[in-house]
Order: sequence, then structure tokens, then C-alpha cells
Amino acid sequence: MTEKTPPPPSEPSRHDRRERVRAAINGFPIHPETLLATDYLNHFNELVMLLEMLPTMPELASDLQAWWPMSYPEHFENSGLSYGELANEAYRCAPLRYRCAFDSTVTQTNRVALKSVKHACALARADIPEQAEGNAADASQVLRDLITQLGSIINGGASIVDQRSIDDLLNGG
Repeated sequence: MTEKTPPPPSEPSRHDRRERVRAAINGFPIHPETLLATDYLNHFNELVMLLEMLPTMPELASDLQAWWPMSYPEHFENSGLSYGELANEAYRCAPLRYRCAFDSTVTQTNRVALKSVKHACALARADIPEQAEGNAADASQVLRDLITQLGSIINGGASIVDQRSIDDLLNGG
């Protein structure tokens, strides 16, 4: 008689993993429905702050040029936050209706951010303070609107960003 080996343990289902994560997030700033954390938005808030300060503090251009899009997982891997690993596991388990909207909006935000950095640094180098201030204000407002939309998704809702403002900024308008 041959001895049968037991089947390998199965991977927990997405639903099971999601429920385990929900149980673990108690006390951490991760939304229990979306499984996303608002701490990620600090990455973009830092950029807005630099853009707004650049016209009066051109020495910040190198800091602004050093800014680079960071994915949600990268942010939490590099954050040093005690719940970074949990935030990334929660992100992997996030319901697709939130995760897809979130990832799409992050992609759009990164496009606007990179264009804004490039344009702001060019204006700072050209020493055109009036244009630099106007550009910083326009770019900051569009980015703030996108950050608000991301925050809304993270918190289980949605908000509308004026697509024309985003298109105008990306097209140099």
C-alpha cells in the first residue's frame, strides 16, 4: 500500500486575505472599506508645497527637480512607518473598484506632477517671476484637486476633477 502525500496548502482566497487585513488594520490609518491609506498623499502634498514656494525661493529648484513619482508600495516601503508593510498588504487586497480608480488617478496625478516640475524649473531658470507665480498657482490647484480626488477614493467616495484644467495644464495652456 502506498502512502498518499497530503495536497499542498492552498493559497488563501483574495476574500480571506482581505478579511485578515481588515482585522489587522484596527488602530492604523487605513480605511476599512477601501484598504487604502491617506499617508500616500503626503508624497504629492510635498510637491505642491515646493511648487508654491519656488517662485519666491528659487534655490528650491534642485529639491523640486529631485521629486519623482513614487508608487504606493514604494512610498510605504521607504516611509519608515510602523504600518508600511500592512499598508502594502492592504493595498494588494483592496477591492478593485477602489484600486482601479485610485491607480488611474495616481497615473494622471503623476503626469501632471512631472509636467509641472519641468515647467516650473524652466521658468525659475528663465527668471520670469510673474509667469512662475502664475504657473505655480495653476499647477498647484490642479494637483490639489487630484489629491482631493485621491483622498475621496481612499475614503470610499469620489469627487470630480475638472478634466479641462488637467488637459490645459498638460498641453501647456
